[in-house]
Amino acid sequence: MSWTYAYAFRAGDGKGRCDDACVCETLGDTLIAAVADGAGSADKGGVGASIACQAFIEMGVQIFTGTMEPSCLLESIRSKIPGGEFETHACTFVGAVADSKGALVLQVGDGACVHRGAPAHESNKSNTSEESRYDVALWPEETEFLNNTFFVTSPDAEQHLHIRRIAEPVAELALFSDGLQHLILDSKTKTPHQPFFQTIFRPLANVPEHDVKASWWLERQLSSDHVTKRTDDDTSIVIARRLC
Repeated sequence: MSWTYAYAFRAGDGKGRCDDACVCETLGDTLIAAVADGAGSADKGGVGASIACQAFIEMGVQIFTGTMEPSCLLESIRSKIPGGEFETHACTFVGAVADSKGALVLQVGDGACVHRGAPAHESNKSNTSEESRYDVALWPEETEFLNNTFFVTSPDAEQHLHIRRIAEPVAELALFSDGLQHLILDSKTKTPHQPFFQTIFRPLANVPEHDVKASWWLERQLSSDHVTKRTDDDTSIVIARRLC
């Protein structure tokens, strides 16, 4: 079994840098992906986001297989923050690990992971069918105040660490930061915008690992008027499809 994947990120309008980070790698037949969003109020939020993503790449498989507790990820992230400056490196986090049998999703704060199951009769397809449905693995935890969220770098992060184990094969996964969240998730119905996800996976070719052309296509989508006229926040996304 193998995976194909692509990713992209873009700085919000008027910002000199993007404080989102996203990564995706494969280890044998296992996919590891993460998206982190540096807090706007944190001077080094982008650095914190990169640290969080890299920590998950290093530890995600052990958490998935149960040889390491999810809380170890939080400890590792905090241990890597320079000088213990947790507030200046604050960031949210969404991570996923998947193989041929299922997936594990971890989340602290906003952003989300959307997935589509793989029916037993389904063969390798480049496009999803009309019957295929996408679901949100974990709905972003709501706070008392609008535009507030929780951070993976905070001392109380474990209280806000949400975990979802999907005990069935996953055909496609998409992870994204909150810059896209309000554009592609319906907060009233708690569902993803199906046409968006039916479209976003189409550029992925049937080639293993990183699809560079699909990543370029994603970059253009994040820079399009359809996105930039609806959000001035940083945006990032990872998409992946299981090939067999």
